[in-house]
Amino acid sequence: MVRFKVPQFQRRDGSLSEGPRIVDAKKQPWDGAAIGNGSKVVVAFDIYDWDGENGCGMTFQPRAVQVVEFVPYEQVDPTDGFEEVEGYTTTGAGAGDWSAGAADDEEELF
Repeated sequence: MVRFKVPQFQRRDGSLSEGPRIVDAKKQPWDGAAIGNGSKVVVAFDIYDWDGENGCGMTFQPRAVQVVEFVPYEQVDPTDGFEEVEGYTTTGAGAGDWSAGAADDEEELF
Protein backbone atom coordinates (compact mmCIF):
# COMPACT_ATOMS: atom_id res chain seq x y z
CA MET A 1 0.00 0.00 0.00
CA VAL A 2 1.31 3.43 -0.85
CA ARG A 3 0.49 6.13 1.66
CA PHE A 4 1.70 9.70 1.48
CA LYS A 5 1.34 11.43 4.81
CA VAL A 6 2.90 14.70 3.66
CA PRO A 7 1.36 16.41 0.59
CA GLN A 8 4.45 18.60 0.07
CA PHE A 9 8.14 18.23 0.78
CA GLN A 10 10.66 20.94 1.55
CA ARG A 11 13.54 21.00 -0.92
CA ARG A 12 17.14 21.73 -0.04
CA ASP A 13 16.73 25.35 -1.25
CA GLY A 14 13.73 25.83 1.08
CA SER A 15 11.02 25.78 -1.61
CA LEU A 16 8.12 23.33 -1.42
CA SER A 17 7.45 20.57 -3.94
CA GLU A 18 3.99 20.09 -5.42
CA GLY A 19 3.69 16.68 -3.74
CA PRO A 20 3.30 13.36 -5.52
CA ARG A 21 1.01 13.14 -8.55
CA ILE A 22 -1.05 9.93 -8.74
CA VAL A 23 -2.35 8.63 -12.09
CA ASP A 24 -4.01 5.44 -13.33
CA ALA A 25 -2.69 2.98 -15.93
CA LYS A 26 -3.89 5.31 -18.74
CA LYS A 27 -2.09 8.26 -17.08
CA GLN A 28 -5.39 9.91 -16.12
CA PRO A 29 -5.65 11.67 -12.70
CA TRP A 30 -6.38 9.22 -9.87
CA ASP A 31 -9.93 9.31 -8.47
CA GLY A 32 -8.77 9.20 -4.84
CA ALA A 33 -9.69 5.56 -4.11
CA ALA A 34 -7.50 3.92 -1.46
CA ILE A 35 -4.88 1.70 -3.11
CA GLY A 36 -4.78 -1.74 -1.46
CA ASN A 37 -2.21 -4.48 -0.97
CA GLY A 38 -1.69 -6.46 -4.14
CA SER A 39 -1.93 -3.39 -6.37
CA LYS A 40 0.96 -2.81 -8.74
CA VAL A 41 2.34 0.71 -8.78
CA VAL A 42 5.31 2.49 -10.28
CA VAL A 43 6.79 5.22 -8.08
CA ALA A 44 9.09 7.96 -9.39
CA PHE A 45 11.34 9.55 -6.77
CA ASP A 46 13.46 12.66 -6.51
CA ILE A 47 16.64 11.65 -4.72
CA TYR A 48 18.49 14.16 -2.56
CA ASP A 49 21.82 13.40 -0.90
CA TRP A 50 22.71 15.00 2.41
CA ASP A 51 25.55 15.04 4.88
CA GLY A 52 26.01 16.55 8.28
CA GLU A 53 27.53 16.10 11.71
CA ASN A 54 25.80 12.75 12.25
CA GLY A 55 26.60 11.19 8.89
CA CYS A 56 25.29 11.24 5.37
CA GLY A 57 22.51 9.63 3.41
CA MET A 58 19.84 10.01 0.78
CA THR A 59 16.23 11.13 0.95
CA PHE A 60 13.75 9.60 -1.50
CA GLN A 61 10.79 11.91 -2.08
CA PRO A 62 7.96 10.49 -4.21
CA ARG A 63 7.26 12.67 -7.24
CA ALA A 64 4.66 10.59 -9.08
CA VAL A 65 2.80 7.29 -8.74
CA GLN A 66 1.19 5.32 -11.55
CA VAL A 67 -1.32 2.65 -10.50
CA VAL A 68 -0.79 -0.10 -13.09
CA GLU A 69 -3.07 -2.74 -11.52
CA PHE A 70 -5.60 -1.67 -8.88
CA VAL A 71 -6.78 -3.76 -5.93
CA PRO A 72 -9.19 -1.94 -3.56
CA TYR A 73 -7.98 -1.34 -0.01
CA GLU A 74 -9.67 -3.53 2.61
CA GLN A 75 -9.54 -2.91 6.34
CA VAL A 76 -8.29 -6.17 7.88
CA ASP A 77 -8.29 -7.25 11.52
CA PRO A 78 -4.63 -8.02 12.34
CA THR A 79 -5.69 -10.82 14.72
CA ASP A 80 -7.60 -12.78 12.05
CA GLY A 81 -6.25 -16.32 11.80
CA PHE A 82 -4.81 -16.29 15.33
CA GLU A 83 -6.39 -17.65 18.45
CA GLU A 84 -5.38 -17.91 22.08
CA VAL A 85 -4.47 -21.41 23.21
CA GLU A 86 -4.64 -22.25 26.90
CA GLY A 87 -1.36 -23.43 28.40
CA TYR A 88 0.98 -21.47 26.14
CA THR A 89 3.13 -18.78 27.64
CA THR A 90 5.56 -16.17 26.41
CA THR A 91 7.74 -16.35 29.51
CA GLY A 92 10.59 -18.79 29.66
CA ALA A 93 14.33 -19.24 29.79
CA GLY A 94 15.09 -17.19 26.72
CA ALA A 95 13.57 -14.65 24.39
CA GLY A 96 11.13 -16.26 22.01
CA ASP A 97 10.56 -19.34 24.21
CA TRP A 98 6.94 -20.13 23.30
CA SER A 99 6.77 -23.53 24.90
CA ALA A 100 3.71 -25.25 26.34
CA GLY A 101 4.79 -26.51 29.74
CA ALA A 102 8.19 -27.67 28.43
CA ALA A 103 9.89 -26.48 31.61
CA ASP A 104 8.26 -29.45 33.38
CA ASP A 105 9.36 -31.93 30.71
CA GLU A 106 12.75 -33.58 30.60
CA GLU A 107 13.07 -32.98 26.84
CA GLU A 108 15.37 -30.27 25.59
CA LEU A 109 13.70 -27.55 23.52
CA PHE A 110 14.95 -27.04 20.00
